[in-house]
Amino acid sequence: QASPALELSARERQMLDLACTGLTNSEIATRLNLALPTVKNAMSRIFDKLGVRNRAEAIALNVGSRARPERG
Repeated sequence: QASPALELSARERQMLDLACTGLTNSEIATRLNLALPTVKNAMSRIFDKLGVRNRAEAIALNVGSRARPERG
């Protein structure tokens, strides 16, 4: 079964990857030259797509999905 993270857009994937490095929403906004509300809204969409309730769960799911090899 494909990882839920595969449903993310390239920009959402980029934001989640930055969050996994420990960056805050404000730092992500600065790094990507976006407005803070844009990042906050995107993070909420990411949580919805991944079926998680918060940033910690999203990061755990993302890190966990990368640790497991794909089965084909």
